[in-house]
Amino acid sequence: LAQRDIFRHMTIGILVVDDNGKVLEVNKGAAPFVQTAPGDTFEMEKFLAPLQAEGEVTEFLYRYRHYPGERLQLEVALMDNAVRHMTIQISPILDDRKSMLGRIITFHDVTELRKLVDEMNRKNEALHERNLELITIQEELFRVNQKLEQMAITDSLTGCFNRRYLMQQLEHEVLLNLRYRI
Repeated sequence: LAQRDIFRHMTIGILVVDDNGKVLEVNKGAAPFVQTAPGDTFEMEKFLAPLQAEGEVTEFLYRYRHYPGERLQLEVALMDNAVRHMTIQISPILDDRKSMLGRIITFHDVTELRKLVDEMNRKNEALHERNLELITIQEELFRVNQKLEQMAITDSLTGCFNRRYLMQQLEHEVLLNLRYRI
């Protein structure tokens, strides 16, 4: 009884179908996504037809039909009052001999997660653009600093090194001579 109560009241939509697509169990969490009852036939193609899928629907349906023992996942957009995103996950139900008995189809509302991912992607793009701008500014500062350094050690009229450069070079040579005792 406890398991059945938990199954009925989960927020994740759960649909249990046999190997022919006949609905065996459905919980309340599936109601926002699919209107079906035990005994109905659930047809994935008809269910997905009006939805906008994020992934490859053709490949998903092919695998659903031809590889029933595989686990599958697809994200779809529901266009009702507002855009909602949902993931459909399909897991096979196998017996001890790995024979197919049916499938468990779950429906997860991932609208908030999708919004957060989209917002994070927008922020990452903005940060990337800002980083490119900062790199450009850094390169420009490097070029300007090189120019300032050149201007600080040369005479603007003749282009020859000035007294400041001469003093720096002499100090450097004196320190080298003292280090190597020359």
